[in-house]
Order: sequence, then structure tokens, then C-alpha cells
Amino acid sequence: MSFRDWVVFAMLAACATSACGGKSREQRGAGGDDETGGRGGNSGATGGTPASGGTSTTGGAPATGGTWESDGSVPIYLYDANNYQLTTGLSIEVVDTAPGVDLDICWTDVVTNLTCGPVDPQSDIDAIALIGFQGLSMEEIQETVGRGELDQSAISAFAQWDSDHQSTCTKLSSLSVFGSIFDIATEYVENANRNYLFIAGGSVTPGAAAQSMVFVRPVSTSMNTRVDIPPGCGIQDSSTGLGEPVHVPSNPPWMVYWNNLTRDGQGNPIQFGSLDLLRLSFFADATLTELEERIGELDRIATASWELDISGSDGASLAQARNLIDGQAFSGFQREEPGVWLLMLTCSGCFTPAPPVVVVLES
Repeated sequence: MSFRDWVVFAMLAACATSACGGKSREQRGAGGDDETGGRGGNSGATGGTPASGGTSTTGGAPATGGTWESDGSVPIYLYDANNYQLTTGLSIEVVDTAPGVDLDICWTDVVTNLTCGPVDPQSDIDAIALIGFQGLSMEEIQETVGRGELDQSAISAFAQWDSDHQSTCTKLSSLSVFGSIFDIATEYVENANRNYLFIAGGSVTPGAAAQSMVFVRPVSTSMNTRVDIPPGCGIQDSSTGLGEPVHVPSNPPWMVYWNNLTRDGQGNPIQFGSLDLLRLSFFADATLTELEERIGELDRIATASWELDISGSDGASLAQARNLIDGQAFSGFQREEPGVWLLMLTCSGCFTPAPPVVVVLES
């Protein structure tokens, strides 16, 4: 198999579990059942029937096409209008190096990720990847990567090293594509039409879970043979807008369905197969504005959180989610203090750490 074939194979493997700009699975339409058309409409709308993409409210009779659960409970539907919107800009550092040489690549300085969360460079970085882009400027690469996408047609080279978690440096010659040798002399060369990006990732899935990144530019005038990947904090500049809140019923099992979503928070076609974890979090005394400003810190600032594996599902019962501290099942939205409830659907193998879905819940 040629190196180019390995590149395509590697990127297809990445896109099988992440949002790489490809088409999502066929969306289930409103009005059918789970297998043939999804759960249609909105149960319990009280001010008219919301169109697809509207707010999922509860209480009262089901809207046209809606359904009750078999136990008589009211289902909760998520639509695009409920999902948050994340706009991301990247300012990636550029390092000039000598071309065609066996570089030292170090990630010792990667002590924060793109959302400014803490990183242990030795234990938290699982892979170092080098991606070569053909025909895209650095500005264009920053734009596409900022959207959480990888344009397969522009990938001209790909190599990766899976960390042994024993050190924070490796050699360029240690990178490969599923065992295929990365030919430094022919693949890492000065080329005005090619740009290279090193990614320090928190996953061994090719090109996934980027924690930090740096452009490298092989130029004949440089004698530099070392690349230090910088901290992730400061590379990404984001703005966030939370969507229309979703009203949730008072009683369990709080069945939530997300098969009516068509896009993720960055506007990409949603990859249902990549969603693998549901997180329900409460933020005491927080406001929506505060959470929008700290969207990258939600895991760290939550007062309480419950999680549930949702791999392969398009719906789940919140009553099955387990508290991260004591392991107890979620028992209700009633709290003594005021605050905000957020429901997140996350993707451990996606290119960026931003969750594809963040929704405000109101009880």
C-alpha cells in the first residue's frame, strides 16, 4: 500500500468517529417511529406546535406527530434551535525548521489544552500527529480546523506516534501511519504549496482530540531541528451562544431524544455515531452569560454532574445517569439553590474537544 493510500485510510478512520466535514447519517424525520422516521413533533407543547428546530417543551397534550412514552411519561426532544452555537478562531504559532531532517518534537510545554484546561504533558497526551495540507494556506487551515473539520481532499501527508507516556519528546522518524514508514527526505520538504501541522492529541484516534497544535514550515534557510508544541491555552478564541431552553417534566424517567438534531454546535452536520457520552450538570448560582463565557471549563466548574454512556443510541433516560462523585442515579432537578442545568452530548474521538451538543434544561 502506498503512503498516500495509508493517509487516506488513516483519515477515513478518524472520520468514522469524528466530525470531519462529511455527511451525517440520514436524519430521521418527524412523525414516524424510532426505526422509520424518528419521534415526530414535540410532546406537550402549550403554545402551538413547534416546527422542526423549535423548542421542545412539555406539559399538555402532545403536538401533532408527537408520542407519549409507553409508561405515560413525557418525552423530551432536542432540536437545532436548542443547541448552542460555538464560533472558534485559531491563531496557531509557526515554527521554521530545516527540511528533510529528523526533528526533535517535544510537548513538554503542553500544560493547558485549547479550552485552557490543565494538561499533564506526560500522562494526558496520547499521540503526536503530523498532517500535511496541500493547496491550503495557513489561514484556510486555521479556518477549517477551527470549525472542527479536516478536509480529506487537502491531506497530502499524515503520520502519527502513539505516546508511551514515559517522556515528552520524540523524533520525527518515530512517526508512522499504522506501521508504514514516514519518509522524511521526501515527505517533509520545502514546498510553497504545502503546510504542515503538528497536533498533540488526547486520543490515539488519528488526528482526534487536539489539545494543542503548531505549524511547522521546512525552509532551506533554517538550521532548527527542534519543535516545541506550545500550551493550548491562547491558541483558540471562541464565542458562544446558548440556544433556546428545553423544558423538562417533573417526574422520571426523563427520556431525551436527539435524533432530530441536524448540526453540531459548530454548524457541522452532526455525526450521530461519534456521540458517546451524555453529561448532565448543574451550576449553582450561575447565569447563562457566565456559562457562555466559560464554555470550555464546564467540566471543572459544575457543582454536580451525572454521566451516561450513549454509544450507538439516539435517546436515553436521564434517570440512568450516574453521579460522578458517589455513583448515585440522577433523581431530579429540584435544588435548594438557584442555578443552571446543562445537558451535553460529547465525543471522545472528535477532532476538537468542544462537545457537539450543549442544551439548557429548565424544570
